[in-house]
Amino acid sequence: MPAPTTRRPVAKRRLLKDEAHDAIRDAILDGTFAPGERLEDQALTQWLGISRSPIREALNLLAAEGFVEIHAQSHTSVVDPDPEQIEQATQVLGVLLAGAFQLTVPALTPPARAEAVTLLDAGLSAIDRRDTRAYLETIGVRFFDFLVEACPNPFMATIAATSGPGLVFRIRAAAGLRTPNWDLLDSGWTRIRDAVGTGDLALADRALAEVYRLPSSGGEWAPAEWAARAG
Repeated sequence: MPAPTTRRPVAKRRLLKDEAHDAIRDAILDGTFAPGERLEDQALTQWLGISRSPIREALNLLAAEGFVEIHAQSHTSVVDPDPEQIEQATQVLGVLLAGAFQLTVPALTPPARAEAVTLLDAGLSAIDRRDTRAYLETIGVRFFDFLVEACPNPFMATIAATSGPGLVFRIRAAAGLRTPNWDLLDSGWTRIRDAVGTGDLALADRALAEVYRLPSSGGEWAPAEWAARAG
């Protein structure tokens, strides 16, 4: 693992493991550490300027969140999901998003509903442009974060906030390998947008089940189309 050239000293105000966790997670999300890349303890300690112990604690937490894989007695690497894992991650993300939607939308104020609709309009625009990364950023990150932050149920908010980013990362990591069903996404998210405005939770639930390929929708899902992995 080539360490970043710019050293990132860790502030002392928070627990070192938390600072290390955030630094490594951000480096994974921005592509500094690529899917499948090994994360060497020594390089990480030099980069962050802290000891190995909080680094290991941070890596254990990142593994629980789905960002890295720890291979016992061997090494740690950034998750490099295969097609089956991405299908599973997509379904779990759909379950979390559907739960957050059901709990959050009824409690939204009119300005908050308008904000949600604006986010979904941006997502639909990305779908119209066939822009996979913009779609995942708008819907998978920004709209998901909006629901989590506005969720009145602290248990759901905590579970979604802890698990969601790792699931989104797995899906984004394979964005170039899968061909989205753009027509399904356009139809589904249009109905979800309408449901935010009308409060029709049943409509949203059916649409989310279709978008995230959940068995509860009753649909027969064709296998996703996968491109050949480079290398």
